[in-house]
Amino acid sequence: MIKHCLCAAVLLLAQSFSGLASESQVNPPPRLPDPSEEGFSPLFNGRDLDGWTIMGDPKGWKVQDEKIVSDVGFIGGWLRTNRVYGDFILRLQWRVSPGGNSGVFVRATTTGNPWISGCEIQITNHPRDSLHCTGSLYGIVPVNPRPDETPEVWHDFEIHCHGPMYKVYVDNVPVIDVDARQVPALFARPMRGFIGLQDSHAANGWIEFRNVRVKELPPMPSDRPDWPLALQAWTFNHLSLYETIAMCKSLGIEYLEAYPRQKLSPEHPDIRFDANCPPEHLAATKQVLREAGVRLVNFGVTGMDSDETKLRQLFDFALTMGIETINTEPMFAELPLIDKLSKEYDIKVAIHNHPRREDRPDYRNWDPSFIMEMVQSYNPRIGACADTGHWARSNIKPVEALRILKGRIISLHMKDLDKFDPAGVDVPWGTGVCDFEGMLEELKRQDFKGVITIEYENKSGDQVANVKKCIEAFHRFVKP
Repeated sequence: MIKHCLCAAVLLLAQSFSGLASESQVNPPPRLPDPSEEGFSPLFNGRDLDGWTIMGDPKGWKVQDEKIVSDVGFIGGWLRTNRVYGDFILRLQWRVSPGGNSGVFVRATTTGNPWISGCEIQITNHPRDSLHCTGSLYGIVPVNPRPDETPEVWHDFEIHCHGPMYKVYVDNVPVIDVDARQVPALFARPMRGFIGLQDSHAANGWIEFRNVRVKELPPMPSDRPDWPLALQAWTFNHLSLYETIAMCKSLGIEYLEAYPRQKLSPEHPDIRFDANCPPEHLAATKQVLREAGVRLVNFGVTGMDSDETKLRQLFDFALTMGIETINTEPMFAELPLIDKLSKEYDIKVAIHNHPRREDRPDYRNWDPSFIMEMVQSYNPRIGACADTGHWARSNIKPVEALRILKGRIISLHMKDLDKFDPAGVDVPWGTGVCDFEGMLEELKRQDFKGVITIEYENKSGDQVANVKKCIEAFHRFVKP
């Protein structure tokens, strides 16, 4: 009897362990971050705020005992890095006073409040709900589980931003793991922006940060084609921007290049789309783009300003709208400042070419060798916006021009013309003299990774039908 009971007990115990093992396989423990520091670079040197910009009163911040300290309350605004980051892992330590309130910003812009323009990872020990407590993506994604919020002790943040994926670890405990594509309010935020630290948002409190470091990550593999096909809004310049977005949707085009001072919408014909557009209309435009499934990737052709404050306004606008490339025709003297801001904001600047003109002998952008001369000494975010039709109007073969600009082509205004002549007009891709297939083969040879844009300026005939023919040619020659 004892022997049978013992056997039964052993069998029951084995079944229990088997059940535990099975359960652990179904629900494995959450993966903790890799403790390795390989690839991380310091953002704070422990001595001063070199590499940071104070977006508020400088009296609200100080460096003390290798810590960044805010103990005045509300006046400091926020600190931001001097350059933009897209995909990265951020590690830092923080310590907050009882009743304290602060946060860490990721992918924030300088337009509006950073917890709205970007995303805030909250720091607090107020008794708030899981949507507004420490570790939450403030007001957007709640934590699960709730982390330790003990005041006056050091805590660790590890924040992952990789494409649409966000992860937050607090003291090595995973509290956020979310795909922004499943959270519309989060997916609406920029995918690139500044890293920032919030001041003490408690009147009598304080916040301290130390050991701030970042590891940049390669972009996530994209499910979009290697060559995104965009529509230059100037193609239908009789339409407002909102009507052009609807046109993109009807044509099946997922990417758009807007031009400066386009009428915003039929309801707001006096509002123009550019860096001076009111913030509420920029927010509304982003919503229209989201609902249509269209991404605004390029902006131009626009002017550049030699005044840094005004030029920053253009870059802030681009960052707010998620614009990747600004197409422009700057002067040589403006390039050093453009070079500086393109690195800081991680936004590309492409120099566009119009046709050669006899009445403007000083204009040389029509010459691809001149464009190469302009850009080659600057960082690779500065390159060419190749307008293939304007080359043909300048009696230059587009394939040869593309070869000259190898390695510095950022975007294309793709055109095919009926003849090599200043009076040449647009025809559907693959039906003219520009050697459409040869251009694509040359771009493939160069491993081009930018955007190809339809800019069809011939208003005669059925323009929509002709644009559709260009789309069909693109799909026939580019997509497998």
